[in-house]
Amino acid sequence: MNNARGFLSIERRTHGLNYFEYDLPAPVPRQCPISLIPVNGVVRPPVSAPSYRPTRITNKLRHIELVILKRLWEHEYSLRLREPINALELNLPGYHKIIKWPIDLGTIKRRLENRFYWSANECVDDFWWLFTNVYIYFKPRDPFVVTTKALEKIFMQELRSIPRHEIDVRFEPEP
Repeated sequence: MNNARGFLSIERRTHGLNYFEYDLPAPVPRQCPISLIPVNGVVRPPVSAPSYRPTRITNKLRHIELVILKRLWEHEYSLRLREPINALELNLPGYHKIIKWPIDLGTIKRRLENRFYWSANECVDDFWWLFTNVYIYFKPRDPFVVTTKALEKIFMQELRSIPRHEIDVRFEPEP
């Protein structure tokens, strides 16, 4: 059936959720912010989608939010990754000159809550940036790198359980 936007859609109802598959055009690509300026040693990336980008919630994004992020968040090693790194407080000279795309679990969590991501791939990219930033700045034997590798391993395991196809999800109570 065709929806109001003129795109072909297929509706499926499962467990009180409506799933919609749309043949949608890709949104404007997400771009790295031109400059994120540290305030008191902390960079806080945006957590709301820009007005020119559409938002949506998909089965994959819900899985990341409810399963993968939850598992990582509850792990004891995630404590240092839950908030943006404070370069002043941790005495990390040049951190914001080296790390161009700072990200943390808290930002990813807020982005998921605010429907910042268009697809699960964008969210997974943020997780890769999270791990990569630690590996770029810190020395290989630093305890922070060791704990981050353990979290990355968990992330890789959980990523295998993600649904194969990405489908829009709209929550409605069953009649």
